[in-house]
Amino acid sequence: MFDVELTYNTNAIEGSTLDYAETKIILLEGLTIGGKTTKEHLEAINHKDAIDYIEQIAKKKD
Repeated sequence: MFDVELTYNTNAIEGSTLDYAETKIILLEGLTIGGKTTKEHLEAINHKDAIDYIEQIAKKKD
């Protein structure tokens, strides 16, 4: 749930109109929200993907 909260707050700062519940639905259920732009959906998804990527790199052992 930290990923959802971080994504919501980061995108809200950047002007996204998605609320927390909508962000959660997009990220956890893969659904789209009527009346919201494709850009807003992709920003949320891409932000979550970036978090996952950073976590994956951090877990790798040298």
